[in-house]
Amino acid sequence: MLNMNEAADYLHLSLNELEKLVRKRSVPFDYLRGQVVFRKIELRDWSNQGMLESCKKTITATHKRIDSHLFDTPDDNQAFLSQCVFPGCMIPDLPGRTRKKTLQALAKATFDTGYATDEEEILRLLEEREELCPTGIAGGIAIPHTRIHSPYLYLENMIIIGKSANGIPFGSSDHKLTDIFVMPCTVDDRHHLYMLSRIALLFQSTDFAQRLREAHDAEEMQEALEECETEIIKNMK
Repeated sequence: MLNMNEAADYLHLSLNELEKLVRKRSVPFDYLRGQVVFRKIELRDWSNQGMLESCKKTITATHKRIDSHLFDTPDDNQAFLSQCVFPGCMIPDLPGRTRKKTLQALAKATFDTGYATDEEEILRLLEEREELCPTGIAGGIAIPHTRIHSPYLYLENMIIIGKSANGIPFGSSDHKLTDIFVMPCTVDDRHHLYMLSRIALLFQSTDFAQRLREAHDAEEMQEALEECETEIIKNMK
């Protein structure tokens, strides 16, 4: 359980901002001995979903706050996602025509990079997260991820990006097929939130989705990531 101060620090919010969310009942919380308390895993799920559905202005502000907490010397000129790509992270022909098969393919690809420790556990956690709340969003995009971010599961921060030729039903908010899958894999919660906010900025501020769809191979997908990340870095100056 987290108290108000601990929860505010975890969410990278001021105490006043968190108090407003509690008053509006916009954030999951409970009472323990008359005090407001928070379950960390509920806050994590709430912040993940809220990040993906927020407007560009909100995401940018959140991204900068996390940046200032995460790095000793915040540097908006620093690429992050592009540094989290290893051989096998880009999947131009993601197999699977169902949600289950697609998650299996993502778990296998993650493990095959050599920077993940347990393929079966990753798959179990991905399926658990989708059952709790689908990670498909509008525009044919999904951000599947595990609810656990740990150096025991992922040896390095990674980003796995796959695209499906025809798209599959993945619980998207607009009820359309999903063909782009971006999976953040991080060693801790703070890196996860930082990666998630930058992924959201990529899709909201650049033509990243279109660039991925037009890419013919893994090299072109990685090039799209690098160029679009450079674009949002310039826009944050």
